[in-house]
Amino acid sequence: MKKIKAYFADFETPVTTTRRAVFFEILAALLGGIILGILIAPPKKVRLGCNNGNTVIKGDKKGEDQDGCECCCECDCDSKKEEEK
Repeated sequence: MKKIKAYFADFETPVTTTRRAVFFEILAALLGGIILGILIAPPKKVRLGCNNGNTVIKGDKKGEDQDGCECCCECDCDSKKEEEK
């Protein structure tokens, strides 16, 4: 117990430091906090490029193909229509 009291009593002694050391301590704490925040944060389910209007290849604004195809994917609808005919 005496060692613990002596350790905490030593906190009152003045310590000199440089601005460079203080800067690097603050920088390390900031970067450590950012990394810790990234690791602790809950994962988000993000869908990039979904329903933002760039899926229509050809056709009008409604998303219909010129041949009447209503799908907005890059499928082979044209080849299927030729097979039907």
